[in-house]
Order: sequence, then C-alpha cells, then structure tokens
Amino acid sequence: MAPPTVPPLLFTPLLLDKVWGGGRLPDVAGIPAPRNGKIGEAWILSDRGGAQTRVREGPFEGRTLRSLLEEHASAILGRGDPSAPFPLLVKFLDAADLLSIQVHPDDEAARREGESDRGKHEAWIFLSLGSAARVFAGLRPGIGRARFEAALREGAGDSALRRVEVRAGDVLPVPAGTVHAIGDVVVLEVQTNSDLTYRLSDGGRLGEGGRPRPLHVEKGLRVLRDDSRPDPVRGGPVSLANCVLAWDEGKALAPGTRARPTVVVPLRGEGSLRWEGGEGGKRRWSRGEAWLLPAACGEVRFEAEGGSGAWARATLSEPAS
Repeated sequence: MAPPTVPPLLFTPLLLDKVWGGGRLPDVAGIPAPRNGKIGEAWILSDRGGAQTRVREGPFEGRTLRSLLEEHASAILGRGDPSAPFPLLVKFLDAADLLSIQVHPDDEAARREGESDRGKHEAWIFLSLGSAARVFAGLRPGIGRARFEAALREGAGDSALRRVEVRAGDVLPVPAGTVHAIGDVVVLEVQTNSDLTYRLSDGGRLGEGGRPRPLHVEKGLRVLRDDSRPDPVRGGPVSLANCVLAWDEGKALAPGTRARPTVVVPLRGEGSLRWEGGEGGKRRWSRGEAWLLPAACGEVRFEAEGGSGAWARATLSEPAS
C-alpha cells in the first residue's frame, strides 16, 4: 500500500536569545524577530523534546514534526526509524559577537563521555559578513592537542586556531571533533539533531545572572580532532554525517522526486511552489522559511518571481541497512 500523501510542510521558527546575538535576522534572513534584541538563533526546523517547531499553514497547521512522524513516518521519511527524532536541526545564527571556542563530539565520543544526546556534525552557509567577521575551523598546522591546551590555560586559545577566509554563499562543513568559532557573521546552520557543545573558552563573557558561562575543557580536549581543518566550498555540495547540503541559484529549483526527505530553505527572493498533490498543487514561498519535502510528496518545484532565487537544499542520506 502506498503511503498517504503529505504535502510540503512549512514551519514557524523558534527564537532564542543569546549573549552573543544581534538584530540582523530580519534584514539578512527575513526572520520576523526583534531588531533591538539579542536574538542569536532562529530554529526553523526542530524535532527536540523541549523545542518543537510547528507547521505554519495547510492541513497540518499547528502540528509538531514529532506528532506527524508518529502518524505519517513512511510518507515523510521513506526508509527510516519513526521512533527516532528527525535527523536534522536547521537554524539561522546571528553571531554579532565572537562565539565561544567550542567543539562537538561524534556519536562514539558522546557515548564515551556518558552523554544522553547524540554527537553533532554541522555545516554553515554564510549569508552576511560584517567588518569584524572572523571564522575559525580547526587548529593551525603544527598545533596539536598539548599546545592548544597550553594556549587555553594562558587565555590565548584563539591564537592556536586556524582562520578561514569565506565569502557570502560559501558552505563550510564542521565535522564533529573540529574546534571552531565564528563572530560578526550571519549563517544558516544545518546540523545533526543534537544540542551537545563543549565550550573550551568564552573570553570571560558573563551569562545569565552575571556569572561566567560553564566551560567543558577536559571533555573538549578528549573529543577534539587536531587534524580536522575543513575548507569552505563555493555553493557546495558538502556531505555531512546524514545529509548532503548545497546552495542553488536561478529562476527555479526542482529538487526532484526522491525516496528521501529534503529540507529547502529559500535564502533570496519569493515566488510559488508547485507540487504534484493537493488542491491546485500551488503555494507561496519567501526567504527565511523552512520547507520539509516529504519522501512521498512527489515532484516539487520552487519558482522565483521578479528575478532569480537562492535556496539551501539538504537531502537526507539513505539510512544504513
């Protein structure tokens, strides 16, 4: 029996205050957020216990992604574990100030450290770079774990980091184990569904209640890969642990009929979305939205109006047999 038809799903973002956040998401990403606050993250597609994005419109309006997976897993996922959280977490980041120097464990390291969350791989698509933009990914050549630890003790951890030059439209993969930090940039982040971060240095920044934010130096040093030095790719595609991420530009985007779900985030323009099912099979899209195209929804086409559009496209990899 064929799985039931589930249309392309559009979600309402969740806004998160961060001490390093800014007010650029409305202008850069089209996210409806306060311009005078410190909104650091907008989670536009999330299936986490305490942070569920909800469908914004259509026949499933108000439903969480988790509730839809419980009812329509095969239509959305194709092959996949319906009891597991949706594999991706998609968000915009406005890093007005430099984030902490941090690292994420992979699945094996997370289990070894006794974590309940899974490991975290991520990738950034750069949307805006300010005059003080800084992007660090990996340790400088010749800097190993011991020298990096010494630099952290001396309060000079950033001196051991490898600076990466990027432009708007570049895609930078950040595999688990890669020490990294960014500042004065706005990015779209696509990551495995995890919120597990080991903070190695925070520059003395104060968090809630005027207290320093906690560090996780010992754990971070154990899980870091001192040989991980990823480079940006112009427009992608780049492969993560469970998806392929790319940036597409043009008058239209046709992700195609797939046996795997795809997440599409418009980054420029507006227009219409056509798909094989549904009444009329036509809806509207604009930048900053998160569209989940279920595995069984059929052919989908994003058409730009009044110029070319730009889209981020993340297609889930086939699960292991």
